[in-house]
Amino acid sequence: MCLGVRVGVGFAALHDRMMRGLRVNVLELDEAWGFLAKKQKRLTPDDLAEKGDAYTFVALDATRKAIISYRTGKRTADNTTEFAADLRARILGRPQVSSDGFRPYGDAIEWAFGSEVDYGQIVKVRRRARPDCGPPLLARMGSSAADRPRCCDTLRPVGLPEE
Repeated sequence: MCLGVRVGVGFAALHDRMMRGLRVNVLELDEAWGFLAKKQKRLTPDDLAEKGDAYTFVALDATRKAIISYRTGKRTADNTTEFAADLRARILGRPQVSSDGFRPYGDAIEWAFGSEVDYGQIVKVRRRARPDCGPPLLARMGSSAADRPRCCDTLRPVGLPEE
């Protein structure tokens, strides 16, 4: 086994052992995109199912900037549910959790946490601003107007997430 794989396996085991029984007040969920062998649009019917797009789901303690849980795989409801279940197994108490608008997050968080969570989805709207959204966001949000969200909506709140 090459050194990189041994080090990665060792750090994964260390993370799994140390990131348990944590009291976390505010969690942020997100994904990082990557691909294995080739991008999804370049796959052929003969390619293995593991090739193509791969997402690393990350749960970040917003206060301490610690990665509490992660999972790499396809961006599916099953992977999202497994990720949420692993996250719940690592933390104690009732956290406040926010995620992007990926639909499976809502069901996965509800399944893993039940009523012991304050959860909301934050969705960036990249089209024409609604009149009730307030002024456009600052130019530093992106280099072009298309990159800058015009407003944010919070969807599917569960519990009492803070504004």
